[in-house]
Amino acid sequence: MARSDKSIREQVVESTKATGVLPCIKLHAKDDFISYAKAMYDGGARVVEITMTTPGALEAIEAISQEFKGRLLVAAGTVLDPVSAREVILHGGSLIVNPCVIPEVIDLCAGI
Repeated sequence: MARSDKSIREQVVESTKATGVLPCIKLHAKDDFISYAKAMYDGGARVVEITMTTPGALEAIEAISQEFKGRLLVAAGTVLDPVSAREVILHGGSLIVNPCVIPEVIDLCAGI
């Protein structure tokens, strides 16, 4: 992904629309997240989601974000509180996904 003046939100929406897919990584044990992300990237994905119920989710978000350095944006799924949202952001996450309206999570993300 080339650098631009677009916000992360705009980049995520644009990339997802362009590829038509937002694959999700949910493993039951720590594994090689990079190989899964690489396979998704090689398949055309430019945004991937790591579910927060995956063991080592924050480490996976950080590892993938560092490995792909903006070529593959990392979303975190089912983020239910502002503390978790902040941790995702600090670990390099580009997008917070949540199944309901949680004003505190929205406020935190909008303020960054």
